[in-house]
Amino acid sequence: MNPEPIEMIKYTKSIIFENSHIYVGCLATLNFRPMEDSTYPEVPLDFSDGSSSSGDIEVIQSDEIMLNVDAYSTAAGTFIVAKSWRLAIIEKPNLWKVIARSS
Repeated sequence: MNPEPIEMIKYTKSIIFENSHIYVGCLATLNFRPMEDSTYPEVPLDFSDGSSSSGDIEVIQSDEIMLNVDAYSTAAGTFIVAKSWRLAIIEKPNLWKVIARSS
């Protein structure tokens, strides 16, 4: 008797923001812990209104990252240009806060 094949689940790194756009003070939940001295390209970003984008992460320190967000449109149709943001962890293991906008 052959056992049933086990379906492999692919866990994708992602970030969920608690708003439809990013601003200083905004909170985000990461479903992974960024490793120091690492980069993560094309991480999916989900926003509270159902819109989505992607961004590249560069780990600055173990508790701080730079997130380069691709342009996207909110569910209401507002176009958001590509921007870069610094985030810092505020509650381990996965709650982060936007602390600054970068150029």
